[in-house]
Amino acid sequence: MTELQDPVDELLDAYFDYLEGVGEEPSLDHLTSEQRAEAEQLISSLKAAQGMDPEASRPSLAALMAQASARRDAISVESLGANIETALRRSADPRARVAGDVAAQAAGLASALVIYARGLRIRVLVVDEGADIDTAYAASVPSIAAVFGAFPDSNAVLVTNLDPIPLGAIVDRDDVVTAIETPSGRARPPRISRPVLHSPDACAHYVTETMPAFEPFEHLASQRAAMSSADVVDVDHIAAGAVEEIAASGARARLAAKKDSWASLGRPEATLLATALRRALAGEFDETSFRQQVEELVDVA
Repeated sequence: MTELQDPVDELLDAYFDYLEGVGEEPSLDHLTSEQRAEAEQLISSLKAAQGMDPEASRPSLAALMAQASARRDAISVESLGANIETALRRSADPRARVAGDVAAQAAGLASALVIYARGLRIRVLVVDEGADIDTAYAASVPSIAAVFGAFPDSNAVLVTNLDPIPLGAIVDRDDVVTAIETPSGRARPPRISRPVLHSPDACAHYVTETMPAFEPFEHLASQRAAMSSADVVDVDHIAAGAVEEIAASGARARLAAKKDSWASLGRPEATLLATALRRALAGEFDETSFRQQVEELVDVA
């Protein structure tokens, strides 16, 4: 007599085949609610155990503490990014965003975050908790220079710690090079040129200083709608002056045809130009009509 196999055991056998790549992922639709709950729990345990080495020794206390510290730092960096994004959206750019600097980390560089605000890119270098920013900056100059070199589109770097109230300073490209002191002419090492502030405020101040938002203004024409461009510009004077200049050039011409045609220009041509200019300023210029008038003048001449 053949013993019937339990449906859950049968499903697990099929799931093992699926994990080994020799079968399709089995469906749980045919199981009862109790069987389905048992199968889901077992499958969850299998998924959680994937990638674990059963022969590996237990991690040391130091390794566990290092992992916990890394998770804590990751949470702190994420919180810092969220606080900076909130500050920027409130005071500088409602569309500002902060993201993890995947490109820099993939390249082995020190930038943890990248800030996008008003077309600017600010990368974030995190130093040790409680570190003095000026001291940490001096030790981080090569890392900051490497970030600027690898990402030419970076406008600045925020050097910040992860204190409960994080402090930081914005660093420009000019801040990572040796400067010549005046009037002594002696070379001075790189130094921070901007103040150390609460890190979100340091970013907001830099963005508003570098890319200020100008308030919209009303054009003069909107306040004096009754005054047209033709009223402001002396159209007749401009047209007459242009014709006189051409006529004077014709009088000095060496070719007889040019001397005769240009020197004869006068009031009719100036009137035609003035009318055309006035219509153009009013938005009523008709090129076809203007060409016809010019041809009529040519025929008269």
